Amino acid sequence: MGAGSRDDGWRVERACALAWPAREELAVGGWRVSRSGGGTRRTNSASPAGPGARLDDATIAAIRDAYAAVAQPAIVRVPTLLPGIDTRLDRHGFLPAEGPTLTIACDVLPRRGDAGVRVRAAPDAAWIAARRALSVAAGGGAQDHLAPIARLAVPTVFAATQVEGAVRSLAFAAVHDGLAIVEAVATDAGWRGRGLARRTVAALLHATAAIGARGAALRVMADNGPARALYRALGFDRHLYDYHYRRSPA
Repeated sequence: MGAGSRDDGWRVERACALAWPAREELAVGGWRVSRSGGGTRRTNSASPAGPGARLDDATIAAIRDAYAAVAQPAIVRVPTLLPGIDTRLDRHGFLPAEGPTLTIACDVLPRRGDAGVRVRAAPDAAWIAARRALSVAAGGGAQDHLAPIARLAVPTVFAATQVEGAVRSLAFAAVHDGLAIVEAVATDAGWRGRGLARRTVAALLHATAAIGARGAALRVMADNGPARALYRALGFDRHLYDYHYRRSPA
């Protein structure tokens, strides 16, 4: 990938949509309207499908109607790849930005694996159980974090690090167009600060090369300092673009 070009950004956007798929997706005026019955914003928001997407009055109305039809709030995801969106949403009374997120990339995958990290092409029962437990512990809905995994239709790698007979750290990656999109990185709160997440993600990235990855990207909340430091240490040193969400008032 180039040095943070817009083409790179749209390539990552496409890969990320496949790495965390919604239950259903509608095409509305150059926008992908993702609906999953509520839960995480990524699978319940409208995103521009490409650089040609426009957000005029008719498109905003159609997005609102698409969510109203399933009794969900209209949420628009606003990437900095497409300027001017916030101004249009302001005119339609959308609420202030929420969930600021960075999209970052790594161009060199680790050359060595880690025998202490279990990697698989699909999640096993221990991975799923740990993901469910970690989602609940973090205050999220377990199903919100498992349902997209069941819908994956691209090559994947799932990684887990076990200590004392239990999974303490996990992650997965989905590969599309030569990009490994890293998702669902989580570590048991009682085992943080011991390097487990770094080992897990490094082994994960190494394994993705075997299924076509030549680089990697991920999304991280802007205010998550520890996660950002972890990813910097793993080579995610290119900042591609940011995004946030805007919600239509009830």
